[in-house]
Amino acid sequence: MSDRKTAGERIDDAISAQDIELKGKYARWVPYLLIGQLVAANTLMFLYAGLGRDWDVPPEVIITWLSASVVEVVGIALVVTRYLEAREE
Repeated sequence: MSDRKTAGERIDDAISAQDIELKGKYARWVPYLLIGQLVAANTLMFLYAGLGRDWDVPPEVIITWLSASVVEVVGIALVVTRYLEAREE
């Protein structure tokens, strides 16, 4: 048997290397992006409540706003985590 790889095997190796590199970038940056999103959502809520409504915000608005923020973060985390897991081929 020869130690030489076929063109298809070399392409598969290159794709795997790129995939690993991309997953590393995602793993490094996603936590910062999620933290930034939470900070932005909470800051906007603070500004809306403090400056726009003089702290007279209906509880439904607060619950909806913060629930949507949590759902967004969980959704992003699930999508990214699912991508970072090894693919079944």
